[in-house]
Amino acid sequence: MTPSLLALALDAAWIAVPLAFALGIFWVWQFVQLMLLEDTLFPGRFDKILWAAAFILLSPLAPFAFRAWKFARTAERAPLSATPQAR
Repeated sequence: MTPSLLALALDAAWIAVPLAFALGIFWVWQFVQLMLLEDTLFPGRFDKILWAAAFILLSPLAPFAFRAWKFARTAERAPLSATPQAR
């Protein structure tokens, strides 16, 4: 390798390694969030298993899709619990 290519590879490593580490932490955090959800919160019978399979097969994409699904699902349920009770 020429010195300029070596320097470019080292510069890319300074960006790629922390980014991969952050993605790994985010993946583990979202997978734990998935496993902590109760089965009754999922609309289908096998949805939790399908999400786990998606996490394994689509590793870089699944945590973001699950986070979006979780926020949409929480926004769906929030107005019901946030309405004030009649006295």
